[in-house]
Amino acid sequence: MNNLRRTIIKLMSPGAPLNYLGLAIYKIIYHLVCSFWKWRFPTTLIWARNSYYTKDLIPGLSDIDFTVVSFDEDLSPFAFDVFVFFKKTFMILGEANFYNTKSLEIIRYIYNYYEIQRDPILMEYAQLNKNPNEEDATIYLMRIYESDKENLENRSTLRHRKWKRVFKLLDIEGADLSKASISNLLKEKLGEHVYSNPMLYSPHTW
Repeated sequence: MNNLRRTIIKLMSPGAPLNYLGLAIYKIIYHLVCSFWKWRFPTTLIWARNSYYTKDLIPGLSDIDFTVVSFDEDLSPFAFDVFVFFKKTFMILGEANFYNTKSLEIIRYIYNYYEIQRDPILMEYAQLNKNPNEEDATIYLMRIYESDKENLENRSTLRHRKWKRVFKLLDIEGADLSKASISNLLKEKLGEHVYSNPMLYSPHTW
C-alpha cells in the first residue's frame, strides 16, 4: 500500500475529519456506474454487495463490489470491457460477479451459505435458502482471513466492525480481533474438518 493511500485512509476513516466526504465520493461513483450500466445494458440488473451494502465502508481501504445479473444467456463481451474501463477510471471499484439465468440455477447447488450473506439482494433474487453448516463456515473464515490479514496486521482497529459481524454470523464468541487469534481459530477449525474438494466452482464458495 502506497503512502498516498495510507494518507487517504487516515483522513477519511470513520471518525476522521473527511469521512463524510469520502463516503459521498463512493456514493457518487456508485450511482454513476449503475446509471450508465442500466442505460447501456438494459437487459441486466446491477447492485453493490459486501462492504458498500453492509455499510462497513472505509474510504480508501474498501472497494465497491458489484453483482450483475443478465437476462441474456450470452452477455456481450463489451460489457466486461466496460467494467474493466470503469475499474481503471475509478480505482475504488472492486470485483464484479456476473450471472445469467443458467448460472443462477447452478449456484443453487454449490454456493456457500455464509458468503452469500454478503449479497442479500442476490440471495433474495435467486431464492437461495440453504441451511448453515460447519464446512461452509470454515471455508468462509479461510477466505475472509486470507483477504484481510494484511489489514489485521497493520490497521486492525479499522476492521473491528467487519470482524464483529463475521464472528456474529459464524456464532463465535470471545474471539479477539488480532491476526494471531484469528489464525489460531482457523487452524483449530481446519483440524476438525477435512474437505475432499473445497475448490468449488462458484464465487460464493471459497
